[in-house]
Amino acid sequence: MNHPIKTPQLRAESEDDRQDKVTHLYIVLVTFLAGSVLAGLTWHVLESERIKSLQRMTQSAAETARFNLDQALNERIRSLNRMADRWTRRGGVPSGEWSRDSLNYLNDMPGIFAISWADRTGQVRRIAPAEGNESVLGFDLNSEKQRRETLAAARDSGRIRSSPIIQLKPLMSTGPGVLVMIPVFREGRHDGVIVGVFEIRRLLESALHFPDHELTFMGPDGVRYYTSPVHGALHPAVGAETGSGSEFLPGRLYLRATESFVQRARSPLQTYLSLVGLLISASITYLVHTLLRRRRSERLLESAQHELQSYKDAMDRTNIVAFTDSQGRITYVNDLFCRISGYERHELIGRDHRIVNSGLMPKSMMKDLWDTIRDGRPWHGQICNRAKDGSLYWVDTNIVPFMGADERPEKFIAIRRDITTQRKIERQLQESSKMSSLGEMAAGLAHELNTPLANIKGRAQQLKALIAAHALTPDALTRHLGSIDQTVDRIAKIVRGLKTFSRDASQDPMEDVSVSGMIDETLAFCGSRFKSHGVELRVRIAEGDLRLSCRPAQISQVLLNLLNNAFDAVHLTRDPWVEVEALQAGDGVEIRVTDCGPGIPPEIRARIMQPFFTTKEVGKGTGLGLSIARGIMEAHRGRIDLDPDHPQTRFVLRLPALNAAGISERKVA
Repeated sequence: MNHPIKTPQLRAESEDDRQDKVTHLYIVLVTFLAGSVLAGLTWHVLESERIKSLQRMTQSAAETARFNLDQALNERIRSLNRMADRWTRRGGVPSGEWSRDSLNYLNDMPGIFAISWADRTGQVRRIAPAEGNESVLGFDLNSEKQRRETLAAARDSGRIRSSPIIQLKPLMSTGPGVLVMIPVFREGRHDGVIVGVFEIRRLLESALHFPDHELTFMGPDGVRYYTSPVHGALHPAVGAETGSGSEFLPGRLYLRATESFVQRARSPLQTYLSLVGLLISASITYLVHTLLRRRRSERLLESAQHELQSYKDAMDRTNIVAFTDSQGRITYVNDLFCRISGYERHELIGRDHRIVNSGLMPKSMMKDLWDTIRDGRPWHGQICNRAKDGSLYWVDTNIVPFMGADERPEKFIAIRRDITTQRKIERQLQESSKMSSLGEMAAGLAHELNTPLANIKGRAQQLKALIAAHALTPDALTRHLGSIDQTVDRIAKIVRGLKTFSRDASQDPMEDVSVSGMIDETLAFCGSRFKSHGVELRVRIAEGDLRLSCRPAQISQVLLNLLNNAFDAVHLTRDPWVEVEALQAGDGVEIRVTDCGPGIPPEIRARIMQPFFTTKEVGKGTGLGLSIARGIMEAHRGRIDLDPDHPQTRFVLRLPALNAAGISERKVA
């Protein structure tokens, strides 16, 4: 008893579901944000304390830099002062000892760029190092205001004096620096000055070493005279400044830490505590999320199971469903499978689908089916099966493989739809189309039969006349009977073709047929029609034995339909012709039907394969020919296409081939 299919009630998301989802997300978000804020505050407090500590360290480093700079500068000036005292006691500056003593001081006191001696007039008489500084000899210190004032202050006070920060021209160095002038007296009289040339860059680089900080020296005039090179960016919050503390080099020192130094100085405890806070926050969030999701999942699972059962019930009542293992053995069938096949469930479980095999499907098609699904790809096609009582039924079949962890199919599901009624209707339409084609060829067929019958009648009358005249010889009898025998064979061929063409071939098994023979039998139906209307029929068939596995009556029906269409399109044109060509094309065979017409307009090309579409006059076409031809070709795992690139009208049939060959050409009409 057939029960009505209950429409599955698909569970839509309710307002409660949406509210639960919003509440779930809200609780999870609040939990995570609270934990994240706590971890962020911990990080911020620790980071602030760390930056303050680094700031204090940098300030201490700046004070140390000031002290070291003052110490280095005072030490070098004291050394120059001892040199001046020694030469004062000795009553002058001996020229022979100048170079040796000066170079020793330069080597022992890095940061002093040069040492020079200027006489009481302010003229530079000696300098070390001499190389590169030759232009300084004879230079007058009084020629420039700042040098002149510093020289006068040292001479008048008898004490050490330094110049403001100046450019050290014409010395070899062009950088900024200061001149420290130490007066030298002989017998109580001013004899000249020893000038220590201090270049700021060399002095700072020799006295101070802060590789992780940028060191800047700024003079009293606010000009930045030196900035040490650093690698990477500077941290905006860690820096310090201090005065130089020396009367000989007044100014301020600025020290700024690099980002890399600040990052390296980060305490592991800070990172650890922050990560612990984040982990605790994430753990609590995950726990809350898991509990809420589990509660919601249980509710959704129950609903999904109900919906899935509804889908299964709907599918089982409308489709033939079967599961098999990887070897094709049936593991599950639904009630509809049992009902249409006539087998009980226990008769099917453990068997394969050969139990319903009709034997009508080509082996190549079944091989393609298994090759496809074993490769992990779905397969679709139409199959004729045989029920337990021997009756045939057609099913539209989809087979889907389920892949295992090793990327190989572990089972298959076959979902089929009974199309037996649809196939019967299609066969009726095919028969209607064939009868229409035969009707179009009726006159030609009558001519094909009347001509050999007239030949037989003529031969029979000649034999009667010869018998009546007692002139019948064995040779004449043999000749006339041979002609009659050939004519009878021709008639038999036409009748045999009509018999084959007119019957239902949809249930025929596939045959291994010759392409040339199949085309010749088809042309026997329409050759006279073409010839009587002056349409040249050209045939070009591949040399050799080009063969197909097909239902020859159905392929002949497709070919005859194309020939009739071509005849209708060109028989009223000038010098009409139609060409049939068969050739090897890759792994298949192509049968091409070309006519001399101008081609099919682009605007209707997409519609010509649709059922009941025709361009012929009313009463001259059913509009089913090409649609049926396409169905027949698809059932043969082939195709029918219109060649859009050919200048005339060309239809191409493509079918799997059994061998290859060359080309021969002949005319039929």
